[in-house]
Amino acid sequence: MKILLANYKSYPRFSGVASYMARLKGVLESKGHTVDILAHKPGMNEIYLGNSGIMKLPVRQSIEEKLRLNQECQLSDWMRWRELEAYTFEQASRKLNLQSYDCIHTQDIIAARALRRAKPAHVPLVATFHNCKTREWKASGEIQRKTEIEKCYIAAEEHYSAISADKLILPCKWLWQEFEKLGTQILQPAVIPYGIDLASFERKAQEVEKVPAKGDALVIACPARLVAIKGHEFLLQALKKLKKRGSSFICWFIGDGILMEDLKRKTAELDLQDEVLFLGGRSDVPGLLRSSDIVVLPSIHDTLPFTVMEGQLSGKPVVASAVGGITEMIQHGETGLLAEKGNSDSLAYSLGMLLSSEKLRKDLGARAEAWAKKEWSLNRMADRTIGVYQAALLQKRDAKNSKSESEVPDPAFLQKLLSSCRGRSEKAAVPAGFISGKVKNELRQPVKGASVHLIDHSNISLFTVTTDEHGEYVMKNLPLGKYSLTVYKSGCLPVSSSVNVDNAAGVNADFELQQDTVD
Repeated sequence: MKILLANYKSYPRFSGVASYMARLKGVLESKGHTVDILAHKPGMNEIYLGNSGIMKLPVRQSIEEKLRLNQECQLSDWMRWRELEAYTFEQASRKLNLQSYDCIHTQDIIAARALRRAKPAHVPLVATFHNCKTREWKASGEIQRKTEIEKCYIAAEEHYSAISADKLILPCKWLWQEFEKLGTQILQPAVIPYGIDLASFERKAQEVEKVPAKGDALVIACPARLVAIKGHEFLLQALKKLKKRGSSFICWFIGDGILMEDLKRKTAELDLQDEVLFLGGRSDVPGLLRSSDIVVLPSIHDTLPFTVMEGQLSGKPVVASAVGGITEMIQHGETGLLAEKGNSDSLAYSLGMLLSSEKLRKDLGARAEAWAKKEWSLNRMADRTIGVYQAALLQKRDAKNSKSESEVPDPAFLQKLLSSCRGRSEKAAVPAGFISGKVKNELRQPVKGASVHLIDHSNISLFTVTTDEHGEYVMKNLPLGKYSLTVYKSGCLPVSSSVNVDNAAGVNADFELQQDTVD
């Protein structure tokens, strides 16, 4: 088969979804299939498929007026920005060659919505959802800053994306239960847990670029993106408690993310600079885990994290929050320890038990490794996924796309949204804040023409501005909320940071770009 893996976000990148795509692509190709990727390039300015790419800005500009003129549904600015991004991804996908694929396999809400309309009618659509965004908005508390209509929009978009597919894949039972709560008509999914190439993992576990000096201290490894839902702040609080009790340890924060600088400041405030080391994104994570003593994942929301899998396969005891599909991965006291989410006392207690008992560390690690080798089979994941592709091919649709399939906005989604919002006449929140700042290079010179992307809590790029001749930018009339900014200039590495717009006074966010030294 010729298969297209489609993902709205950039690829490659340091994330669980990107890891899943890379592993699935590799094993499918090893079985004789052809696999291509449709995604954003790093920098989020271009959408590519193979060697072909489409610049986003002209596509978005062509759609913006159509959406603005449609008065059937009064969208808030935040909703309109998200809709523009979805239709931009859709229209860019139309301009790329989708005719030759036997199956299209999407990985997120935006890709599922877009490819349902952009794909040829004879090509089946399989969708994997790696998270429940509605649940994530609630878990973070950010949903409280949305209007009632915007809350309806969040749930309606996710539900509509799920029913857009011919076949649905979910990685764990917990996620299936969450999707059932979104509404009726959702397909019975194939629950297919993630897998890892055990032989490849073992080889990589022997390769470590450089292990930080640790002396006699035990090492706690936390490999996770530095984003709010991974719960690093609660881990820092737990580590502070352990330090006060006299525990000796080193904690490696392995990964990049928008909270890097915030977490470094928090580490200094808690006087943990000697205990917490920020290693950044690493390609030798299996080797680092093998060199550690304990693996921890303090998420406040998660699905089926690779961190737990890799920690178990490394023969290390894993402490993780009892959230999402993690409770399907760890049997408390047998194959790891579960801590209460967002509770630094619970986290400190579990970590303290392991720090004080070598026997407990060895026993839990050994049982976890034996269990993981049976459960996390990449070949099993691939074979079951191929089975879903084949089933989708058998029921592929023969009808050609109707003219309405290219309309903006999508009338089917508009009907779904209007139905969800019926009886809710509340107006959208009045924009109340702004973000401004400067972008400079390593020589402290202003960078003109850098793209500054405003990204919302669910990782959707809302809009983009460019820096002027002074390297300055400004984003006005922003609804209150937490955002991230990603800055990109050709020839430089992308850089990101989190911002919280909580009043009309505005937020300043300056950036320094570094040259990309990779040829």
